[in-house]
Amino acid sequence: MGFEPKWKKPQPVWGISTSLVLRVLSGRHGCVPATSGTNARRRAVNWCFGKRGWHFEVLAPSSLPLMTLNLSTLAIGLGLAVALPQIPGVLRPAKFAAAVRTFPRNVPVGIMLMLLGTAWFLYNLHLESISEFERMKPYLFTGFAAVGIGTCIYVQDLIAARGAAVVMLLLGKLMVDTGRPMLDVTAWTLVIQVWAYVLVIAGMWFTIAPWRLRDLLNWAVADERRVRVGSIARLAFGLFVFVLGLTVF
Repeated sequence: MGFEPKWKKPQPVWGISTSLVLRVLSGRHGCVPATSGTNARRRAVNWCFGKRGWHFEVLAPSSLPLMTLNLSTLAIGLGLAVALPQIPGVLRPAKFAAAVRTFPRNVPVGIMLMLLGTAWFLYNLHLESISEFERMKPYLFTGFAAVGIGTCIYVQDLIAARGAAVVMLLLGKLMVDTGRPMLDVTAWTLVIQVWAYVLVIAGMWFTIAPWRLRDLLNWAVADERRVRVGSIARLAFGLFVFVLGLTVF
């Protein structure tokens, strides 16, 4: 029997939010996830086989409110976020060092970072549409929200370090997901990808031991020369990523 491809109107289906899903219909059901690029996720493609009543569909979950962000915009934003705070470190290293030393235990900043991380994580959880977890979602939302808010109230020691660690993990995921479609376009994408994995590893380490971030920051601002050299290096890296975003990505 011959193979006759047909195009059908895309319909949202359950599945992994960052994947295409192979769904077997006509009385027998099963699924095999298959990864795909961003462009493929934005469209739904159907293949129909007329053999023995089997009907195979490969559908993109089009009903999910996915965050859309291209690598150029992300690189520009990250570059500026890294570069701009280094200017005080170059010009006024003593005051910059004093501010850095107070960061790990800065309660207002820590609460802001923790709430940002909690909201961001809940957003990612909302995007997941795996049917097995659908009934559990209300409980997961309640539990994770309670953990994030409870941390702001009851675990305020080194809360800025803890909040920064959570944001590192989520930012690393965003960087990897955004850069993946560009890996075949330019090798410079590896700058973002490697940086993302460094953030993820650091985020896991600082989540387990937030005092490590405090110790690392204290070492980095131990004297004015170290502050200035470190600030110049981070400023150069931030501008480098900014230029990549403008010219390459």
